[in-house]
Amino acid sequence: MKLAYHLWYKFSTPPWVMGWRPELEKLVLDGDVQPTRVLDLWCGTGGNVNWLTARGIDATGVDFAASAVARAKRDAEEQESGGQFFVDDVTKLESLDGEFDLFVDYGKIDDLGIQARRKCVDRVKELAAPGAKFFVYAFEWEPVWWEKTLAKILHFGEGIFKPGEVHALFEQDWDIKQLEFLTDLKGWPKAYGVYLMTLRD
Repeated sequence: MKLAYHLWYKFSTPPWVMGWRPELEKLVLDGDVQPTRVLDLWCGTGGNVNWLTARGIDATGVDFAASAVARAKRDAEEQESGGQFFVDDVTKLESLDGEFDLFVDYGKIDDLGIQARRKCVDRVKELAAPGAKFFVYAFEWEPVWWEKTLAKILHFGEGIFKPGEVHALFEQDWDIKQLEFLTDLKGWPKAYGVYLMTLRD
């Protein structure tokens, strides 16, 4: 899967590359979060990071696809954004230190397998400042047989949160606020949820 994403970013542009995310923009501009140091997990080509740094926020992005990080760095240099980018595994995040007060995941933690999701959340907690926020946008529905089969064939992790899995993953250490949940979308994906988690003391 890592090689597939690397080649996709190197020779084309995945459909989710669309600059910064409007849900994140709304959170910041409405004052729902007031971050000073942000980590964008699976940053892709760096749209979120560059948008945040343009507003004076210290933002860092990581992605396991080296070609995505190379594009993100190139865009940051062109925009003089000051954003930092690293090739890293989100279950380890070995290139990072210090504390972050906002973590951003836009539709990727649901791709991981069950154990990898837990490792990611545990590592995020280690890097989290007191009261940190975790913004999560994820596909969420009960997958049918062909979706499960395709995920296994492509070695794509789970690919989708089943109902209740978001709460099971976060509820031990985070307060969970659902910001949005849309179902019965035309075509695929079928549904998604948007969450803002707050780390408990």
